[in-house]
Amino acid sequence: MNRVIKIIFLSQLLLACTAWPQVKAAKKYVAENDVRLLAHAIGKPIAALAKGTECTVVREQGEMIQVQITGWISRSSLLETAPLRALHILVDSREEADAIYAQLRAGKSFEELARAHSKSPTAERGGDIGYFEKGDFDVKIETVIISLKNNEISPIVEFGGKYNIFKRIE
Repeated sequence: MNRVIKIIFLSQLLLACTAWPQVKAAKKYVAENDVRLLAHAIGKPIAALAKGTECTVVREQGEMIQVQITGWISRSSLLETAPLRALHILVDSREEADAIYAQLRAGKSFEELARAHSKSPTAERGGDIGYFEKGDFDVKIETVIISLKNNEISPIVEFGGKYNIFKRIE
């Protein structure tokens, strides 16, 4: 049986609520259903809040209000670690990988090179493989990505007869 735990979303959450007056108050309530919750003031939506959701105003920034909310979700829906996100370039030969890697080291855009050269289905998205969790890919690939710092580019990784370059972005 899934138990439910209380999750408090702190500081990084911003709520687009232009209907609320721009007056600091301890508590506010969402005025309508499906109000977008954003990762940051110009970020992508990460959730939708229902009418009546209680919010504590943390700070105001123009038309945006940073809020703290308390919500309930099932324990089984939580991850122990944050999901990862990376970019990927896949090519057939070591020579092509070496040439791309040299361009990356010279400052060329990873996304542009992925669109132009990668054989991966992610090429049209600039190599963005999206969010993933540990266990979603082969351990050799995950080990490389996990070892990277944000915005760091991996060395060339041979896997399955192909050559890969990764850039961790989250």
